[in-house]
Amino acid sequence: MKHLGQCLLVLTGLLTSLGAMTACGGDAPPMGEALKHRDSMAVMVTSGCSMLYSDSGRVQFKVIAEQWEVYGKTTPPRHVFAKGHYLQRFSRQFTPDLYVIADTAYLYNQNLWDVRGHVFLKDFVRGLTFKTSQLYWDLSRHEFWTDRYVYIVTPDRTIEGDHFRSNEEMTRYSIRQTSGYMPAPQEQEGGAGTANIPPETPPADGRANETPDTLPQITLPPRTQPRPRTQG
Repeated sequence: MKHLGQCLLVLTGLLTSLGAMTACGGDAPPMGEALKHRDSMAVMVTSGCSMLYSDSGRVQFKVIAEQWEVYGKTTPPRHVFAKGHYLQRFSRQFTPDLYVIADTAYLYNQNLWDVRGHVFLKDFVRGLTFKTSQLYWDLSRHEFWTDRYVYIVTPDRTIEGDHFRSNEEMTRYSIRQTSGYMPAPQEQEGGAGTANIPPETPPADGRANETPDTLPQITLPPRTQPRPRTQG
């Protein structure tokens, strides 16, 4: 019985060692700690994406980004484009009428864009370009705004300032602390200030209504050749 007990003890030890070796050499991947805050993890991450946003069956935007992250547990839910962002807007005729480029972009609740970094906007319809470091675009209220410095170039003027607010068409906007440049109108034929010169007194011989075709022609005498200088 004594030898049997020793054998059972040795056998138990071997089984325990074998179980430990099997657990260490398993194919199961290592598991991390459980996440307590779900808003810190994106529910979807996509690389090299190109997508279309539509509303009521009409395509409104096209977005191209290096990386697209979707956070569905945040308040509010947001989409993050942290590695560059290109957005193109389409008119009702499905022609591009505006685009926005930025270093980083956030889309909150599917209706508020927050683009940051080197923000550049171009309006094809009005030939307007817009530069700033941050720009908000509210799709529900149909307006742009920012409190950062802005630089706007239109076909007829250049405007600088801050606290910019505008409608989506860029036809009505307000800017604080503005400064700008507007080119002077082109001079009319005849030189500047001709409108302030009093009319010329007509000649006394009654030729005020004569045109260049009716004026007498003047014939100039032929030009004589200069004589060579005598070297002495």
